[in-house]
Amino acid sequence: MVAYRVYSDFQGGLPSRRDPKLTALGLSYYGSLADLLAQKVTLQEGMKLVVHCDNDENTDFEVDGVVFYDRQGEGSAIHRWMLEVDMNSIREVPARRVSVELLPCIKCDINMYRSVHTKGLNESSACPQCGTAVYSSFSVPTA
Repeated sequence: MVAYRVYSDFQGGLPSRRDPKLTALGLSYYGSLADLLAQKVTLQEGMKLVVHCDNDENTDFEVDGVVFYDRQGEGSAIHRWMLEVDMNSIREVPARRVSVELLPCIKCDINMYRSVHTKGLNESSACPQCGTAVYSSFSVPTA
């Protein structure tokens, strides 16, 4: 099974509500969104991801984790998607940079970067071609 590689900020980690020995990393960053859309991924509870964070121009940090939706979290649904990781398992890997100017629609694949940066990015942002929600990868899971 392929584990998708998605950005998160390792500095923003907090003790997980589900297991305080693990760290919960947020997945609501622009880099997270861009990585999810580029790979056509919709978050699901229990999904395994490899999360990465820039280290320097030549290396990234990576760690494996499991996605969960924090129903007790604050803010909108987008901000409740988390990745539970063991920060003692971080590894240094060669950097793999993706253009920050690539934001493909998960449905029609048009690059939404220009539209999003002209109109702004918020929870109601939609693809200018097909109308799919930009944040469709962050749908609230069913009970």
